[in-house]
Amino acid sequence: MICPSVIRNEVNEKVTVNDSVENTAGHLGIKYHNPRGFRPGELVYEFEIEGGKTLVFCDLLFNLPHLEGITGWLLRIAGSTGFFGTTRSGRILMKDKPAVKKLLLKLSETDNLKYVIVSHGDIVSEDCNCKLRQAASF
Repeated sequence: MICPSVIRNEVNEKVTVNDSVENTAGHLGIKYHNPRGFRPGELVYEFEIEGGKTLVFCDLLFNLPHLEGITGWLLRIAGSTGFFGTTRSGRILMKDKPAVKKLLLKLSETDNLKYVIVSHGDIVSEDCNCKLRQAASF
């Protein structure tokens, strides 16, 4: 198990952490980007795949459709569904919005970007670069 070094102690309370992302990612062929200005421990991972690249986001970007029921209603009024981008609560918690925008715009220039995977919602597999530029317009 690996995790970002800044949250290692917190994660280690739940599972055994063997090392940090910073120490091991390069050896595994994984690049990572630190969205400074967002919450500590948030990293964006970049993987080479056949024919291109994939970016993996944890909590910085969501891509949830509007959902049914009371939970869906609550998520909708919280500003967490119906779009690809940063949620309302994510924007409120940002300490440095210009730095986050700068990173999203930089990542939107990734050559041969095939997929954007988010922890919360559907995988983006079309117009990835354009959608990342749009996500930077919060």
